[in-house]
Amino acid sequence: CLYKYAKQFKGKAPVSLKLKAYGAIPGAVGLFSSPLVHWTKSALWDAIRWERRILKKVFKLRQKPDEGRMAFNQRASERLATWMQSCRCQPIHIIILERYYALAWRECSSATLVASVRHDQDRMWWAALSDIPVYLRNGICAVHARSGQQDYYDHIFVAVWGISWRERLDKTQDQEQWLKDKAAFVRDVCKAWSLPPPSDWPVAQGADLDCKKHAGRSMADIQVPIALARD
Repeated sequence: CLYKYAKQFKGKAPVSLKLKAYGAIPGAVGLFSSPLVHWTKSALWDAIRWERRILKKVFKLRQKPDEGRMAFNQRASERLATWMQSCRCQPIHIIILERYYALAWRECSSATLVASVRHDQDRMWWAALSDIPVYLRNGICAVHARSGQQDYYDHIFVAVWGISWRERLDKTQDQEQWLKDKAAFVRDVCKAWSLPPPSDWPVAQGADLDCKKHAGRSMADIQVPIALARD
């Protein structure tokens, strides 16, 4: 997708518009169906690396001749973080966590097939059977299909609130009350899994990125979404 619209990312367009173009195409493609993925710590780090790799190509960040690979990655990550913070653009893992958190309420408040499957034999159910020998659980098909560490869809909630996190969801009265804790939840996940924290939108000192100058321009000013709409 990035290579298909490579021409739109070339030139001397301001950083803010290029970040908007990235969010409209490669970022949107990367976030497709993201709330349905069984996200783990390693999967979120893969998403962060993917985004940084794409943005390094967008902004043509190059490794200096006397610069090591790790030093280049560190310098590029810091520069990208400064640009995204100044232009009020959240990184991909923050958007994933916010969508994941909101999806939990939608599944709880609607009788969907996905919600029924995820409620059946959840983490609490497996924890209650942990003291029963495997040979006894085989008779009632209460064993996993494979041995080793299991990946559950609620791995993120368990990392922050423990296996009884669903009790917190059941006590919530409405969606507004549930979403009030979204920012705190995202910060707790980032702290627990050592992920880059979300931005509080302070404007970086000395970072003249034309963000204020172009803040009023819509995505119609960029050719990328227009070309995407034609497809």
